[in-house]
This record gives sequence, structure tokens and C-alpha cells, in this order.
Amino acid sequence: MAKDLFSELHTDHQKVKEIMSKIVKASGDISAKGTLFTALEDELIPHLESEEAVFYPALESKEQSHKEALEALEEHLVAKKIHEELKTLDKSDEHWDAKFMVFKEVVEHHIQEEEKKIFAVARKVLSDDEVADIQTLFDQQKLEIKSGSPAA
Repeated sequence: MAKDLFSELHTDHQKVKEIMSKIVKASGDISAKGTLFTALEDELIPHLESEEAVFYPALESKEQSHKEALEALEEHLVAKKIHEELKTLDKSDEHWDAKFMVFKEVVEHHIQEEEKKIFAVARKVLSDDEVADIQTLFDQQKLEIKSGSPAA
């Protein structure tokens, strides 16, 4: 069988959580923190944007999952706003570490809600064909973002 959308999302989440933990451990090492933050961006941003482009619109279009999709999109906006602030701060600034901890908490909270609540709702409201279509579009979107090609 083809890849499972929910397994892929979970795998992405695990990678993001691992990188964030490494960033916390590298707190005093500015160079390592910078390298890890770039790795985090390379993993997280395509994931977020692909979810926003294909996964959440599918859930938003269903009455039973509309509210959850809107809330998840708002959580994405908060995470992206903090991410933008982190990009502008010097990684040696003590505020960077404090802001990163808030970012980490927001992202981990979102992951937990998504995996426990949103995945369950999505499995109920989306047909197998819809999930397969979302999987294909999600993979294409992520690839386009990572390669720098314009999204379809």
C-alpha cells in the first residue's frame, strides 16, 4: 500500500521535536544552534505550508471538522509569527532562547492536538480516496517548497 498520510505527518512531527530538543541542548553553542535552526526550518516550514495548502482546507470544508481546522490554522499562524521573530533575533541574545522555548511549546502543543484530536476527526470525515488525494498533494507541495519551485 502507498504511504499513509497520518504516519507521514507523525514522522514529520517526530523529526521536528527531535531537532527542537537538540536546539535546547545546544543553548550555549551559537553555531550549532544556527545550524539546527536551519535544519528545523527545512523540516517544519514545508510541513506547515503543505498542511495549510491541502490537509486543513479538506477538513475545513467538512462541517464536522471545520472548527478544528480553523483552530489548527490559527496555531500555525502563531508558530509562524514566533518563527519570524526568531529569524530576526541574534541567536546569542538571551531573548532568543526564551522565545525559542515559547515556540517549542506552541509547536509541541499543536502536534499533540493534531495527533490526538485532528487525526481522529480526519479519519472519520475523510474517505480513503480523499486521504489518498491529500497524501499525493501533500507530498507534491512539500517537494515543491523544499526545491524552491512555485507551488501548483
